[in-house]
Amino acid sequence: MRTPMKKIVSISLAILLLGSCLFLWHHFQKPSFTGNWIIVLRGSAKSSFVIEPDGSYICQTTGLTDRSDITYKGSIAIKDGVLTQTTTSDSQPRAQVPRLRSAHVIRMDVHELVVKWDNTGTETIFRKVTR
Repeated sequence: MRTPMKKIVSISLAILLLGSCLFLWHHFQKPSFTGNWIIVLRGSAKSSFVIEPDGSYICQTTGLTDRSDITYKGSIAIKDGVLTQTTTSDSQPRAQVPRLRSAHVIRMDVHELVVKWDNTGTETIFRKVTR
């Protein structure tokens, strides 16, 4: 009777250890900034970002009051709590490129990124698009 009890205890401990490891892995895994993100602007305007694993991005801003759409391209990275956005292409004819902006990350998880821009002090909320 002791042998079956030892097996049950051993299996239970193994399951508990595996569950603990999975919980810790999920808890300490850094959220990824790659994928599709949306920023809701004033009114019906929004910016849709597609961010690649290498940090390159394409952003399409739509719904502006003058009914124009704007496309930006560049690179974006988060390091040591700072988001750095470099815009290398802008569909607006008079836009100055390259442009560099930086923001401090207030919070980030797999669904949302909130930053505060250094040049304006405004907060922006990036929301991950899931399908």
